[in-house]
Amino acid sequence: MTRRSIALGSGAYLPERIVSNDELAARVDTTDAWIPARTGIKQRHVAAPKELTSDLAIRAAEAALADAGVAAADVDLIVLATGYYTQQELVRRLLGNDVAEKVGEIWGIGEDGEMANMWKRTAQDGLWFIAGSLAQCRIFSRYLALQIKACEAGLISTDLSD
Repeated sequence: MTRRSIALGSGAYLPERIVSNDELAARVDTTDAWIPARTGIKQRHVAAPKELTSDLAIRAAEAALADAGVAAADVDLIVLATGYYTQQELVRRLLGNDVAEKVGEIWGIGEDGEMANMWKRTAQDGLWFIAGSLAQCRIFSRYLALQIKACEAGLISTDLSD
């Protein structure tokens, strides 16, 4: 069976609090004109004190599901492009304890001497991870995409015991 990926929806979420350049200029030695001239930034959204990056990600995922018009149970993949807690903790929060325990530690050195569950198949079918610096993500995104394509085309086994 040929598997393929289709982006059905996208979502984003920004914290409610907005900090303008004027507000920032009142606290540090800068001006509203200086900041956008050098950075292009006119305002920024700031998370509430108890609002975590994972909370923002969940709201963005909910928006993506609404945009696609599908329920979470009907989706094979949600791409999350941010992080604060360990990836295993995000898996636990988003997919449950069973999946988090099945996947195990993400990042660090695995039992095979390679990066643990990073840039390769995980024990959970269809769950892949990419993280790191911009340079790592640019390099390893191609490597990861080739592995996914090879699995979908039946060129490599999807069974981790192989």
